[in-house]
Amino acid sequence: MKVTKRQLKKIIKEELETVMDEGFFGRMGDKIGFETGTTKGRAKVIGILVNNWKEAVEDARYMDQDGFNDLMTNTGKLLKAANFEPEKIAQILIAIGSGDGTAAADAYLAAAQDVQMRGGAGSDLITLFHNGVPEIVAAVGEEEARRSAQATAEKFAALNAEWEKEQKFRGQEADAEMNAKYGAADARNKAKESARLKKLQTKGRGDY
Repeated sequence: MKVTKRQLKKIIKEELETVMDEGFFGRMGDKIGFETGTTKGRAKVIGILVNNWKEAVEDARYMDQDGFNDLMTNTGKLLKAANFEPEKIAQILIAIGSGDGTAAADAYLAAAQDVQMRGGAGSDLITLFHNGVPEIVAAVGEEEARRSAQATAEKFAALNAEWEKEQKFRGQEADAEMNAKYGAADARNKAKESARLKKLQTKGRGDY
């Protein structure tokens, strides 16, 4: 059966995406534009966060102090689950607590770029921050919202050293994995070349 160019491209893309889901490549896939298990998981987490914020914005006029506390905590936890840097999470929460929707959206966008988030649910969250933060903070009260966001932000900021240590460890794992993969491949190539040369020498050919 003849395979068209389009079908061939699809097959190659699917094979690459399968490879990208493994180890080091799963962590690198989103940086070079491939959808992997890592990127799918992150998008799912952000999707949950979007739904939480949709509900919060829809019922903004009923938001009270306890509800806002829960919203801040859940927002921080979900962003952490999406592997956002804790310090950046803290900045997002503080921006939300200030009641400035634009600042909150900008803080999220900067953090999302660090983890190579692209469009999708992240775009919906930016819109929700732009439009919903001022209304929610107005309902809770500016001072109350600021204090709540600040307190929650401090908890996440305190996790930054641990997060950086974890990222360093993951980087070392990735380097070791890459060295193992390419080191083994290099050894195989050298063995093949050595065998080829020996075969040529046995035949008495010196023009290799």
